[in-house]
Amino acid sequence: MAINVPLLEVRQLSRTSRDGSTLLEEINLKIEAGERWVIAGASGSGKTLLLRSLAMLDPAEGELEWSGEPVGAHNITEYRSCVIYLAQSAAIIDGDVRENLRLPLSLTMHRDLKCPEKEVTDWCHRFGKESDFLNRDAHDVSGGEKQIVALIRALMIRPQILLLDEATSALDPNSVKVYEQIVEEWLQEDLNHRATIWVSHSEDQRGRVSDHEVNLSAGKIVGSAP
Repeated sequence: MAINVPLLEVRQLSRTSRDGSTLLEEINLKIEAGERWVIAGASGSGKTLLLRSLAMLDPAEGELEWSGEPVGAHNITEYRSCVIYLAQSAAIIDGDVRENLRLPLSLTMHRDLKCPEKEVTDWCHRFGKESDFLNRDAHDVSGGEKQIVALIRALMIRPQILLLDEATSALDPNSVKVYEQIVEEWLQEDLNHRATIWVSHSEDQRGRVSDHEVNLSAGKIVGSAP
């Protein structure tokens, strides 16, 4: 990454609904490597839509640059493997937990990656999950356990940016603490190439996981804090 180039930069990101109403209005953001951001705002202010747009999961107008390079058809696949959106309701496929964790490794873009078995086991143990957790039917695990699976699955493919959208909402307080610690450790391992952006209803959590805050109202940035 070039010196002084943001890890992620958004210019004039906007989106309107089919009826013409504004959903996102001229969002401008610079996310530097090593930074921890939080997006705050009332329900319906556009927080989830903004994160999904940053992950290029929802269409939006505007410019998006990743390490100084515009994101387009030529690099969108690589971008999506490096900028990971973790939703409140984690996506689960048929099969056991292990199969769900290994799913991204079956994709061509990740063919050179191997499942870090020891790390996976260690992460599970930190959440109080024994080895047989990996053998459980993924549809039988709780909402909080699905959030744990989604985090581990994301970390396995070595992302650069985590977009965490109420990603701990179904976890008990101790598991929330472990989740935050694991994310922070991941960030600290490579501050020159990683960043986090959180959405959380918890003011306490927002204070713990961020150094920078953006406030949204009706899809528009109305305030920010360093």
